[in-house]
Amino acid sequence: MSRVAQKSDLSDPAVIEHFARLMGNERRLTALYLLTVADIRGTSPKVWNQWKAKLLENLFFAAQRFLRGDSTDAEMEIGQRQLQARERLSYYGINPESYKGLWENLGKQYFLRYEAQEIAWHTRMLIPHADTPDVIVRARLSPAGDGIQTMIYTKGRDDLFAHICSFFERSGYNIAEARIYTTLHGYALNSFIILDHNDKSISYRDLLNFIEYSLTAKLLDKTVSVAPVTGRVSRQVKHMPIPANISIQPDGNTNNHTIEIIANDRPGLLSKLANIFLRHEVHLHNAKINTLGNRAEDIFVVSGRAGSKLGEHRLKKLEEEVMGEL
Repeated sequence: MSRVAQKSDLSDPAVIEHFARLMGNERRLTALYLLTVADIRGTSPKVWNQWKAKLLENLFFAAQRFLRGDSTDAEMEIGQRQLQARERLSYYGINPESYKGLWENLGKQYFLRYEAQEIAWHTRMLIPHADTPDVIVRARLSPAGDGIQTMIYTKGRDDLFAHICSFFERSGYNIAEARIYTTLHGYALNSFIILDHNDKSISYRDLLNFIEYSLTAKLLDKTVSVAPVTGRVSRQVKHMPIPANISIQPDGNTNNHTIEIIANDRPGLLSKLANIFLRHEVHLHNAKINTLGNRAEDIFVVSGRAGSKLGEHRLKKLEEEVMGEL
């Protein structure tokens, strides 16, 4: 359950249906949910947080609804999320005509990728900037409880993910989740959940302003390096190393591949992976970042440029370079 909650796209109805069918009934679902929560919380106080709690809770209730017969197909799910988002936007007095064009450019897959409250937030932030040449960065406290949710909207570019990872790592924040999306008109709409484990006393208003201003400046400055962060490896990693492992598998009937990486977590790891993808001209569609203590378990959905399929030779070269880095 932890694997599905933290590594799969819970906004995809197919993911929920597959998991619910594995459970079979509500009794098994409830038992597994309680066992999973107890197991994670019993592992270490640093492993459990409100973000993981919210993911497990969302998976539990979504699977429960399916088992009770309240299942919907993709079109119905899109309609429900749009209706809920419209209702939220109406609280701000926003006319549906003002974001009709924006929603058309976002495409149907966007509404399967994001929940209603995220759709409403994105829409409010982007109505004046749908076709902007500028970089739009907005940050807020995560509705899940822990962390900060950051939205980046700009014209698509190959080095975007590498720059964002470099910025957050140099700022001392851990990326808990990264969702990468490209609109029908070629804009990148990326969403990140970042966590701060330094227990610093800080004004969140100042922090949100810092992220919005500094990340925007970094993405606008074409001369800024995307070189990964370097830092000391913890003693625990040195003395209890985790065997590195990489698995690359086709992603269903699409041109995409799923790359799953397990390794010791260390400073700059995500930036290094992002730079490898950049060198191999790999297009990133989605990323699930999961850190359990000093263990990093990351999943990336990738393809070649313009959605082309990566050949066996390129995949082999990519795997070799990633393993060499790990």
